[in-house]
Amino acid sequence: MNKIKLKSSNNLKEMSLLKRVFSFKVSPSSSNEQIVSKLRLRTKSQQLFEQLCSTMAGGKKKSKNKSSSNKQQPSTSNTTTSSHHVKGPSKGQLTSANEFYKTRLEYVKKLKENGQIVYPHKFEVSISMNQFIDEFNYLDNDSSNDEKLYSLAGRVISKRESGDKLIFYDLSSEGVKLQLVANQNKFGDDFQASNNPIKRGDIVGCIGYPGRTKAGELSLILKEIQILTPCLRILPKQNYGLEEKEIKYRMRYLDLILNKNSRDNFITRSNIIRYMRSYLDQLGFLEVDTNYDYYAWWCYS
Repeated sequence: MNKIKLKSSNNLKEMSLLKRVFSFKVSPSSSNEQIVSKLRLRTKSQQLFEQLCSTMAGGKKKSKNKSSSNKQQPSTSNTTTSSHHVKGPSKGQLTSANEFYKTRLEYVKKLKENGQIVYPHKFEVSISMNQFIDEFNYLDNDSSNDEKLYSLAGRVISKRESGDKLIFYDLSSEGVKLQLVANQNKFGDDFQASNNPIKRGDIVGCIGYPGRTKAGELSLILKEIQILTPCLRILPKQNYGLEEKEIKYRMRYLDLILNKNSRDNFITRSNIIRYMRSYLDQLGFLEVDTNYDYYAWWCYS
């Protein structure tokens, strides 16, 4: 049995269901008159179908032109936007990041020209951050213990200025956070010269004595502070953190700086691998690296 169908239109593929109404079958037993009558009906129906398609296509083209003209109108809010409601960095953010990078490079260049050491070779740390918190957690509010000075080091994740004579820092190290208080009355010499160059993201070494503020925050009352490694790139805001997966995978160091959960996951992974390695070493296994990136096989030595 032969089957004749309408030719599909390139612009109206969605009309394929309507096309089946006008298809017909020709059997060998049908006469010539029947075939001719069917073909006449076929041609009339095809003409009506093509008219219907042309009218519908004209209406759709008009609607598409209107929508495209609306989309082509320039927007004054954000020049760089992406799909799926995920906005990229605005022009102001990009300029501020570039300006931050340029100012930090100029700062490093001036230090080198003045003969100062930009990256000190060594800084003595007298106590760890966890030990400091455990040892001086007994201090009451608005009290201090200035019998002995302690030296700490870490990354500045926050800087808050309360006037010209009082600055608060949040120092991060070893997975914990500690507040630093720089008071001009208790600080050493060159208060402004020591604290003004410090930016968020810098690794600093500080010397001071323990104390607790009126708000009940355990702090290190600063006597000296020194930049050990200046941060050349601006960090994302601490409130929002780092949420884009592509940036997380491409910049793992940035993910570990900002996200505590990611850092804890890496610590747990390292502990698991360390335990497996020590356990299999005791059983006499030999660790052999393979061509795979994240796998290693152990065999009897």
